Amino acid sequence: MSIEIKKPDFDEACRNRRNSRDEDVCCVCRTVKFIDMVQKKFGLDGCCITCSAPRLGENVPGVNTFNTRPFILFTEDGDPFAIAPDPITAPGTLTTIFRVESIRDCCAELRAIVITDGVFVGTNACVTVDLCEFIGIQCLPDVFIGCTPVTNNAPA
Repeated sequence: MSIEIKKPDFDEACRNRRNSRDEDVCCVCRTVKFIDMVQKKFGLDGCCITCSAPRLGENVPGVNTFNTRPFILFTEDGDPFAIAPDPITAPGTLTTIFRVESIRDCCAELRAIVITDGVFVGTNACVTVDLCEFIGIQCLPDVFIGCTPVTNNAPA
């Protein structure tokens, strides 16, 4: 079965970003919506690590089980957006890697991801953000995130 996915027009969206808060012209919002759709439709099914690859796994040759396209968001001053994956017991430890859990309009719930022993691991920490407040997004290679989140950077 073949399904055609229309990629968002990132160039047009990014040109118009500064002039509107409309989700149709907010390039980070459109990109995260696209990632969310891909994760939901093709999560268990290239050389350039891109946000617009229409299937999970397309940017990681030789591996075929994915459910997450992790990404880093960049703030207005160009710094990566970061949160503490365990703000109670390890408030000084930050992560800049996220997975979209849900999105409505341009308000997204993101799950913090940490790297433990070279493996991407989901945490219990989630944050709700306005995607139109970011100026950039960098996608990382698609990965599989298990259902057991970590707390304090150790498996639960």
